[in-house]
Amino acid sequence: MIQVKNIVDALYGLIGWRADFSNEVKIDSGLTESESGLYYQDAHPLLTLKNLASIAPDFANMDWPEWDEEKAYQTGDLAAIYGEEKKGFDLYRCIADNTGQDPTDENSQYWAVANPFSAWLEEKTRASIANAVTHFVFTNMPNGGTKSILEHRLLFNTVGRIGDRIANGGNLVGLEVHPIHAYDVCVDIHKIGLQAINKDNMQATGSVDLIVKSSNDMLGELSREAIIAGGYQTKYKELNKQVANTQGGQTLYAMYFQNALEANGLEAVNRTIDWSKAPCPACNIIEHQAFLAWSKYIEVWPFYVASQNIDMLDGNKFTFDQHSMFYVNNTNFGLNLELSVYCDYTDFIIRNKSEFIPLLLKQIAVDMLKEAAYNANVRANRNSVNISRIEVMQALEGNQDTQGLFKELENMYKGLTISMRGLDKVCRPCCNNGLRYTTT
Repeated sequence: MIQVKNIVDALYGLIGWRADFSNEVKIDSGLTESESGLYYQDAHPLLTLKNLASIAPDFANMDWPEWDEEKAYQTGDLAAIYGEEKKGFDLYRCIADNTGQDPTDENSQYWAVANPFSAWLEEKTRASIANAVTHFVFTNMPNGGTKSILEHRLLFNTVGRIGDRIANGGNLVGLEVHPIHAYDVCVDIHKIGLQAINKDNMQATGSVDLIVKSSNDMLGELSREAIIAGGYQTKYKELNKQVANTQGGQTLYAMYFQNALEANGLEAVNRTIDWSKAPCPACNIIEHQAFLAWSKYIEVWPFYVASQNIDMLDGNKFTFDQHSMFYVNNTNFGLNLELSVYCDYTDFIIRNKSEFIPLLLKQIAVDMLKEAAYNANVRANRNSVNISRIEVMQALEGNQDTQGLFKELENMYKGLTISMRGLDKVCRPCCNNGLRYTTT
């Protein structure tokens, strides 16, 4: 698996766009930043800002979204302030999440004046980076960038005995989950389940909030889902939350308040297990095999936090100090998880981002010249005198004497080989030779 957005964010700015010396086509300073000292115009002579301006949309006649003081804006969003009868406009880019902050404020920390051409060029640049990354991953990396270690397994394949119930103590209770210490191992928790019953009425049910927090943000919540617990079954709720060692040793806490069970006349059904060792194979071979399958890759520990150690925040939010957690070794508090374990190569690609410079230069040249060849936005004006479809197609396809950009890019993908062995004991065992280009 890879997280394309994270990779694009890391690779964007590795190469920049050189400012137009004639100053006829202006771009934002962020586009000119180049970590490597290289610029996309060097990929091909036709790749000039004037030529790109000729294939960009007609921004003056575009219908930009008008700024709305009641709308919540996120970083990167665009909004326009129009003149009377929508004659003329000023375009602004959100630089910090906000609601109701006036973009026209000269001292605004939330908005900056945006250049429409720059916004278009940044969008196209990021799209080309994403194109290069996804094409590389799904043609060069094993199994399309994913090494699946464990797929859709439950912590417990059987339910607890309904006579073995956990008395409500008014605590916050749950399971702590984190991957083993192999750098690129990730855990995807698909579902969270709770088994609870009413001892006086086996058919009775009640609503209980199942809450997930991350150790990286104890003030917030990743999820809060209401589940109808009770009856004879373990009731599940979709979760789909990921935890990875690449995120600073992140840990997830899946939990609920026992008071919520008590308010519905319910008690959690205990799944008796000694979490410090595998279940006895002679006692229950099914649970023994399940434990061996997931315990190689993740650690799960039941815990509780006493009510006096919980800090209630605004609304129904809360937090607690991890030092106030008490770990127990013989219960699951009625909880079960469905999860998968896999290798995430996102961080590996980011760590080796400089190796992608030649590929990005070639990919942006191909994508931009394809835009020039096939895009109806091309306008016959003074900016377009240096570009024609014939020239562009010859550059892309080549001729009997020269190799075109299409072929050069194809050969570059074939030549960029990858060896990730030896970087950790689970995802990349044995020796490692890293990323390299070879001749094709």
